[in-house]
Amino acid sequence: MRTFGCWLLIIGLLIGCTAPTTVPAPPDIAKGTDALTIDLRATNPELIMCQQTDLVATLRNLGTTNIERGLYTFIIEDQVLKPVTGTNRKKLFDLEGRSQYNPQGGIEQTTLKVKNTALPPQIETYQTPIILQACYQYETLASAPICIDPDVLGKNPAKPCTVAPVSVGGQGAPVAVTRIEPTMAPAGNDIRPTFTIYLQNLGSGRVVSAPDVESACTTTTTTLNPTVEIAAFLQNRPLRCTQREVRLEQGKEARIACESEQTYGPAQGTFSSILEVEITYGYINTASQSLTINRLPGQERCPP
Repeated sequence: MRTFGCWLLIIGLLIGCTAPTTVPAPPDIAKGTDALTIDLRATNPELIMCQQTDLVATLRNLGTTNIERGLYTFIIEDQVLKPVTGTNRKKLFDLEGRSQYNPQGGIEQTTLKVKNTALPPQIETYQTPIILQACYQYETLASAPICIDPDVLGKNPAKPCTVAPVSVGGQGAPVAVTRIEPTMAPAGNDIRPTFTIYLQNLGSGRVVSAPDVESACTTTTTTLNPTVEIAAFLQNRPLRCTQREVRLEQGKEARIACESEQTYGPAQGTFSSILEVEITYGYINTASQSLTINRLPGQERCPP
């Protein structure tokens, strides 16, 4: 019995000395300014005239929005390259966005097999560009803490928050809310919260309006409209904004003013809340590489 009791004591001590298990915190996925990234390579970047090679593109969705019915297109110089039978230049694709369950995001690899068909006369070495362009719809969901303060005269010195501009980092999407400037506009004896919301394309691609996404990758037009649609909410109530669509020029910051339809009086006190902003748009990413083609002595043309 004493031996059995000693074993129980030893087991109890071992259990008591076991280090507590640390549960890892879920990853913070709503950050960064990437959406789709493209890695484009040729399996043989230097060809002999009449040879063929594979163009391999790896697409990753590093943002937080799922891409549905995106379209990518290989662009090649038709005078010197042509797709081998059975391969398509264009394809629809879906890619899951980053989430707590998939912090890496979706990934897809696609291949286009091409063959050199000719070189211009008297040219011994020729470099031709290969391009992959992807067009898709995307969404930015941004949120920021803001202060609602009906006490504009400062009668209460002990307030839980202060009305001040708020800087916002990347939200897991290329179009980002960069900062928010709140104003407590007088409305009789109450105040009406008003917000100037600044946004900018911080990604490496181009913005296009959501209705223009399909034509962006299927036509050669250069008159695509770089607009985004925006909606803002305070305490789950939609704000009234000066406009629904905002033009977002490359490298420039745009702004929009939104106000609360609800007013707040001194009896409600000063409090913190969350301002939420939803932005929808189309986006275009492009990757390019060059392919070198060399003519051997005596080569004139490629066989059919």
